[in-house]
Amino acid sequence: MKQQKFFGIILVICVLVTLTGCASATTFDGSRVKNADSYQLDIKTMNCTDTHTLELGQGDTIKIQFETVKGNLSMKIMAPDETALYQGYGTVKEFTMEAPMDGAYPIVVVGQKAKGSIHIDVERVPEAVESEETQEPEETQEPESVTLTADD
Repeated sequence: MKQQKFFGIILVICVLVTLTGCASATTFDGSRVKNADSYQLDIKTMNCTDTHTLELGQGDTIKIQFETVKGNLSMKIMAPDETALYQGYGTVKEFTMEAPMDGAYPIVVVGQKAKGSIHIDVERVPEAVESEETQEPEETQEPESVTLTADD
């Protein structure tokens, strides 16, 4: 009977240790910024998946700085048509990409005992400005005629 209790206690302890290990396996320690024009991760420790979606217009430029210092850190950037624009591991990389079409660009980052950084900034294509020829001409005023006399 004592042997069964002892075995039961050991089994409960093993289950608790396993569950605690699972909880700590999905951790992120660092800073994270997600907005319409950037996605920034400065990672002290990452054991999880993080995602962000950028809405881009055709021709917008994405500037990427991606560095893995420790562990495994991978990133995938998808186009709206679900083709992979970039997929890789950051080993001190700095590069730019141009959005081939308008739409949502999902970014998926996976870290396993990872330390590093990912900085993505968007440079928008300026809105088209109407050319001067297509704009309405301003009303032109004819100059007043002035007559000068010798007395003036």
